[in-house]
Amino acid sequence: MTKKLLLLSFSIFIYSIVISQNSNVGFRVKYLEGINVIPTGVTGFENENIVGNSASGFEIGIVKQSEAKKDWEKLFGSPRLSLCFSKISFSENKIFGDVFTLIPGFETDILKLKNNFLTTKFGMGASYNTEVYNKESNRINRNASNFNFAFQIEISWQKKIKPNLLFSIDFGFLHCSNGSFKIPNDGLNIAFVKAGINYYLKSYQINTTKISLKSEKSNWYYQTFLAYGFKEQGLTGPHKYSTITYNHQLLKPINKILDAGIILDLFYDATPYIRRFLPANLNEISETEKNHAAIGFGSELKIGNFSLPLHIMHYFFNLNTINKEKMYTRFGAKYMLNNNIFISATFKGTITNTSIIQSDFMEWGVGIKL
Repeated sequence: MTKKLLLLSFSIFIYSIVISQNSNVGFRVKYLEGINVIPTGVTGFENENIVGNSASGFEIGIVKQSEAKKDWEKLFGSPRLSLCFSKISFSENKIFGDVFTLIPGFETDILKLKNNFLTTKFGMGASYNTEVYNKESNRINRNASNFNFAFQIEISWQKKIKPNLLFSIDFGFLHCSNGSFKIPNDGLNIAFVKAGINYYLKSYQINTTKISLKSEKSNWYYQTFLAYGFKEQGLTGPHKYSTITYNHQLLKPINKILDAGIILDLFYDATPYIRRFLPANLNEISETEKNHAAIGFGSELKIGNFSLPLHIMHYFFNLNTINKEKMYTRFGAKYMLNNNIFISATFKGTITNTSIIQSDFMEWGVGIKL
């Protein structure tokens, strides 16, 4: 573990040298306090002492403020790109251990005053958990993988102390799970507060320029992608299988940074049938029972060549193979390779009756925009 941390620290150091050649680069150090919110009614161990465990740790990172030369940078008001490493330790360390995260993030100011401002942050990356589920010795920890995906959102109040020194207090949420590659996969869900400083090599500029979000384009457009997923599900026993998604979208620009419209999904996926009927093996599921379709609403927040899709969907085909939870969500990241071709990595999760998102799978796709 020590060698891995040294290698990670060295990588962050090299990365900071590289990006410091352009724009305004800063460094941050923050202290973190949080609590692990464990899903209730999911673990199956009602007699165990399962409670939220307090957590503490630190975050170090590098951040680059744009010079607002590109159109999308002007729209977001000199946004910042960050790369942050954190270590979080739990009070019940033998159960949950330590969590190490490495998360690239996108940050933008939403309320700007003279020396104070509010910032939002969205990040997706990876985590490493030192303690995982073990049927004999660690049943309470419901995470089977050391390596996991990490998703983080924050809102931050920041104050300028000096032209290049900022103090900040952040409130946020961190989710770590493996996308159902391995079970159990209830995930770690950490609500936290952080406090610390951000030191920039140059004076930090608060961009108050007003930019019109009105889009010059108003026509509907079509895009589609084909995605592959792989998951493990265990009810009467572990089932490992592949999924295929064929997605269709009819979208319309709402403004320069947001598109929205109608989404249609076609699936080849055994997940709904397994959850409802608990088959002993995959051979009990016919090919027809693996086919599903859903329709719903979707949006895309555009950040240059990147975008953040969000879909809310409802099944309408083959409903006899689906449990009473017929709605799901999809979110993740998309990157345009050119004007027409894109790649995506998205998470699909069923919305349960208790308003919990139950992990379905991660899907990796390639698509065309027309």
